[in-house]
Amino acid sequence: MAETGRMSVAGVRDTLLATCAVGRSRTVLIEGPAGCGKTHLLDTVAQRARDAGALVLTAAATPAGRRTPLGMLRQLLDQAPAFALPATAAAGTVPAGRAARIFCAELTALAQHGPVVVCVDDAQHADARSLAVLRHVVGHAHPAPVLVVATVAAHAGTPVFADELLRRTHVRRIRLAPLSRQESGAALADRPAADQARLHHLSGGNPRLLRALEEELRENERRPGAAAVDGAVPAQAPAPAPGGRYAAAVLACLRSSGPAAVAVGRALAVLDEHAAEPLLARLLADSPETAAAGLVALRSCGLLTGLRFAHPAVRTTVLADAPAAECARLHRRAARALHTAGAPAAVVAAHLLTPHAVGVRRPARARDAGLLRATAEELLAAHRPQQAEALLELAHSVDPDRAGRAEAALRLAQIAARRDPDTALHRLRALTGTHRTDTPVTPAAPGTSATADVGGDSGWGGRLAALLLVQGRIEEAARWATAGGHGWDGVLDADPQASVELLWSAPLTDDTFAPLALALRTLICAARPREAAEAAGRLAGQAAARKAPGWRAVFTALHAEALLRGGDATAAKKRAAAALAASAGNALGTPGPLTGPGGTGGPGGPGSFARGSGGSGGVRTAAVAVLVEACTVLGEHQEAARHAASVPLRTRSAGAYTAHHLRARGLAHLAGGRPQAALADFRRVGRLLAAWQADRPVWLPWRTDAAEALLRLGRTAAARELAEAQLTGPDGHRPQVREACLRLLAAAGPDGGPSTGEGPGTAFATGAPYGPGARRRTSPAAPTAVPGTPGTADGGLPLHLLDGPDRQIAELAAEGLTNRQIATRLNLALSTVERRLTRVYRTLHVPGRTGLPAGPRTDARWSRVARTRREPPASGSTPGRPPAGSRADAR
Repeated sequence: MAETGRMSVAGVRDTLLATCAVGRSRTVLIEGPAGCGKTHLLDTVAQRARDAGALVLTAAATPAGRRTPLGMLRQLLDQAPAFALPATAAAGTVPAGRAARIFCAELTALAQHGPVVVCVDDAQHADARSLAVLRHVVGHAHPAPVLVVATVAAHAGTPVFADELLRRTHVRRIRLAPLSRQESGAALADRPAADQARLHHLSGGNPRLLRALEEELRENERRPGAAAVDGAVPAQAPAPAPGGRYAAAVLACLRSSGPAAVAVGRALAVLDEHAAEPLLARLLADSPETAAAGLVALRSCGLLTGLRFAHPAVRTTVLADAPAAECARLHRRAARALHTAGAPAAVVAAHLLTPHAVGVRRPARARDAGLLRATAEELLAAHRPQQAEALLELAHSVDPDRAGRAEAALRLAQIAARRDPDTALHRLRALTGTHRTDTPVTPAAPGTSATADVGGDSGWGGRLAALLLVQGRIEEAARWATAGGHGWDGVLDADPQASVELLWSAPLTDDTFAPLALALRTLICAARPREAAEAAGRLAGQAAARKAPGWRAVFTALHAEALLRGGDATAAKKRAAAALAASAGNALGTPGPLTGPGGTGGPGGPGSFARGSGGSGGVRTAAVAVLVEACTVLGEHQEAARHAASVPLRTRSAGAYTAHHLRARGLAHLAGGRPQAALADFRRVGRLLAAWQADRPVWLPWRTDAAEALLRLGRTAAARELAEAQLTGPDGHRPQVREACLRLLAAAGPDGGPSTGEGPGTAFATGAPYGPGARRRTSPAAPTAVPGTPGTADGGLPLHLLDGPDRQIAELAAEGLTNRQIATRLNLALSTVERRLTRVYRTLHVPGRTGLPAGPRTDARWSRVARTRREPPASGSTPGRPPAGSRADAR
């Protein structure tokens, strides 16, 4: 017989007690889910029996007590009056059958003096020997007034001992169902109807949960300033607090429902809205019957509605109760199961990243590396780089395969290029620094250009070289992609028509970003700036739409350069400022406002970003170079000088953009009437290009620039030699290079005199002959000294007259450092630097720092430190006084 209604149960309870009181034996099994009131009903029976004068013996079994033989029986004996039940039956030395008979006989004899009620809670957890004794009592004590009441959890099904008991006619079963809507309303009679409906929905009719919700609601109402909960939608209110009474009741019900229910609850909490029974079985790695039993237990106690928890607080509580390591394991299993089932990549990624978020020691395993990379690729295709980057970081940390780690590292660099070119450069440097031990491929075969490699073959080395070239790292890229001996040559010599087709057919992705940027470079150097400008503007717009400021900065800088090459300096200036703005939010040093004199300059203009914000070879340096050159073309010389001084030039870490900036600064010097300073910058460009084996006039025609400076200085023969050297070089057949050379040769006039001592054009800057021999590596650290009068250089300046400290200060001033920067570098007072510079100007008889021989300190003209007698001052100058204007220039 099964009684489910609470009123019916109360009637059965009273009837059984009355039957026991008149001397008849009865046994009752109370079944129900966790929290449904089994223990409460058992306590009520025990209390009513005590009130009626019966002897009540109680015991509560636990899972831990199952390992203790006769543990439940000892609890019953402890409840009896002193010496009423001898402990002989509980002795461990007595055989099980004899112990059962002894206890039954003693209990029957005790019942002769009055009814005896035996109450056992959670009998499914009792040890086997105690259950054997209980079965014997039920079967043989029926002539005596003995009432046995035992509770059994519904999740345990029908235990074997209960099945045996139910075969007897005097055994009765009571199944407790959840409270009905009317019964919940009766328990919450003092609550509004809307509250009754909400609380019943959240509790699922479970009395323990209902009581916890009601108590938590009362506590919230008693708080100062708390408003009464209102509304009729159960999902909106009340909102149980984590760690509150409701959360504690949820955990109690979960643990009481058995191990299967706990495992199922944690798996469902991990899967959340994507829960499905096939996925649940894969997560648990158990039999379908175990998963089904756990689901039944959770639903019967009111925690589940279908496969979803009744309230988000339940899921939060279940996850918080689970150990972090188990949660991580479940999330990894869920990711694999969902990926196999075809779930969206974002869903799979959330599970793969959760172990790292909860702080477990090992958030991923080596076997997860493939899934991490595959999911990252799907996220990149969906334009979700942040999650993809986190997944690739995990893959790189756990992948045991060197090729896998290298691929993940390259992908991370590609993703970083979206956000900030400087971050991408940092990753690329780290990757190339470990290429000897962690690289799956060898450098690309000669004859393969970087652009073609990435655009077509997609080889690892080609993609790495392409990214390095976009960053201006020509020397590093040469190790990975070679075309005719050098990767940069492959970009400059690529087919312009093929570049146009690539620019208009390839979508902008992480794989195509570098090839597209290099294709723009090809068009710019192929004298097709209009096509390059149109494509660069379109790509910059796409990068902005995809929220990729790094891509936008690169394409905008190339757009500005193309406009400048096409003759539109005004538009180039605006686009260069936009390129700086695109990278401003991601720079280590934040640029100032983009408003200044003329709309782009001024103190704190786009060139005035902090020192070190990307170093001397970053993409921002390229934008500043275009900005300087555009201002020079527009005649805005002060603004050009201000922008030129905003970029720190570090020759050791120089990249292609450093050389570009040096040339732009030299052009600004030349336009401002400082040919000596311009010549120094152009010569530094030549040394850098020779060191990188990238001396290509079609890109940076430093020889014609230097020749023009030499013409301004009246050194016609040296200018002619440089122009002729460039004309006979590898790009001399290109129209733009040939035209510039012929123009300078015409300006230099007929070759009618000997050279002024500078030597061949290439040796003038690098100490290496120009032509096929220039392909050999030439170090810029040891240039050829300029022939001339011993102890003099650059028109006979008496550099040998400078002592060590003065020479050091003069070197730094010639490199473009301000007095304050020199003072900081040498740890001197500003007044000391000014005083020494004044003495340098007076000694060398120059009007200011523009007359100093610019260039690196290793130049031969700075290397002579032999002290000799001071030469007399030049005519027209007053001893002891600096030339006019030198003090102001020093400041």
